[in-house]
Amino acid sequence: MSDKVARLRQLMADAVPRPAARSQAEEDMWARYAQHAANAPEPFSLDDTQRALDVRAINRIATWYNASSALIAWLDKAGASCISGLDDEQVSNLRAYMQQIEDCAQSGFDSPFAPTAG
Repeated sequence: MSDKVARLRQLMADAVPRPAARSQAEEDMWARYAQHAANAPEPFSLDDTQRALDVRAINRIATWYNASSALIAWLDKAGASCISGLDDEQVSNLRAYMQQIEDCAQSGFDSPFAPTAG
């Protein structure tokens, strides 16, 4: 009877896949990944302040609608070299400006800030 139990145990052990031995390079890679994963921020843990929401909307519109020149023109007019150089009110105003561009693009109109047709 003990032979049958031993044989059954051996069959069960053989049925479980054994992981292949890892090379030293692979072990190093997994160690680096584990360290990265332990220190990486949680996914989708975005800043939810109004300023952060405005900045993300501005960047989305500028990228999606190829409106980076409009963004740059607005920053030049405000005397800022980047969005982070703006105060909260200016960021809010810039979002409203970019929202107008998005609304016109969604409606099939030209930019409200483009020169009038001759």
